[in-house]
Amino acid sequence: MQKVVAILTISERYLLSNPGSFLQHWALRNVYRSMGLNPIRVPNDDDLNATDKGNRIIAAFVQVIRVCLHYIGVKKYRSNSYGFRSLFESHRIKRFKQAYHHFIGPLYENGTYYDIVSVGGDQVFYPDHLKVALSLASRKHIVYAASADWSIAQKSADWVDRMQDYLIRFDAIGIRENKGIKILGGRVSNVIRVADPVMLLDPKAYNVFLSKKGQKQRNSLFVYLLNIKSSEMMPVEELEELANALNVDIRMTGIQGAENFIPVKYYAATTPSSFVDNISKSKYVITNSYHATLLAVMFHKPFISLRQFSSQNTRQQELLSYLGLQDHRISNEELSILGESLLNEKVDWMQVDQMIACLKNDSLDWLKQAIQ
Repeated sequence: MQKVVAILTISERYLLSNPGSFLQHWALRNVYRSMGLNPIRVPNDDDLNATDKGNRIIAAFVQVIRVCLHYIGVKKYRSNSYGFRSLFESHRIKRFKQAYHHFIGPLYENGTYYDIVSVGGDQVFYPDHLKVALSLASRKHIVYAASADWSIAQKSADWVDRMQDYLIRFDAIGIRENKGIKILGGRVSNVIRVADPVMLLDPKAYNVFLSKKGQKQRNSLFVYLLNIKSSEMMPVEELEELANALNVDIRMTGIQGAENFIPVKYYAATTPSSFVDNISKSKYVITNSYHATLLAVMFHKPFISLRQFSSQNTRQQELLSYLGLQDHRISNEELSILGESLLNEKVDWMQVDQMIACLKNDSLDWLKQAIQ
């Protein structure tokens, strides 16, 4: 009988709205399947948290009010946001669910015993998630490519103590960022750095997400942004100037607030298929997302990785420093000065591919050993 690996990953809320989180989970399942395992997703506490679902309902209601104020002409709400598209959040989640069932399967499954429990993904390297994982009966508990908001973890007075209490009960621990290992400060001995699951697959594996319609390549600049909370944080004018200089069209999308400040004429869908299709077929990519940055690199796209207006900057910084591409990480203010030269810069993709292959192969070897 095929062994079952139960994956505890990011909450349903993000899995069905964030294409990067979606692809991370999809990739890890494919890796486990290639190793002869049957991967399933088990719910974490966030999935079952009624308060979290209530907050989503409140947020949706606030968004409806904001859009209505925009359209009746209240000056504060006059912007280039995509307006009534904001009202279709439920439709977007529906599209994500359809994609999940098509590419992956059931959203989650329950059981009484698993051969392996695997904790991994963004925002799951916290005491509460490890506690849930350890409550699941299994012969082995491992962590693969787990990540957290390391700035918050570093500031927490008891985070390391609480993590240590749980991590000493895990059989193998692989963290995506060295920052996390440093924060643990040697308190847990069997911790190593591993590659994000998206990196573990050949770039051609993502062809299943590509649209069969339209030309293979577009003369366009694809922009994907996260965590934009105001129009001042959205560099529309800088992007337009850059697109004019490069003589390309703009396609833009985003989540976690960014969707509210994207001009209608540039808007692109945020489904996993559209996300991969736009990165793969666009001539240039600008993003502040880890996974959009990673895919742009894997697809050999001229790119810029913008710094976020939040604490979520460690992951891109470590990735690009490892690949020798740290100069491609700039601020919004630097777009007008450095944007055109960075996108036209010649990158030694052969050397980048070798760096990716090194981390990928080491991570796969470690994971095969961990699940034995």
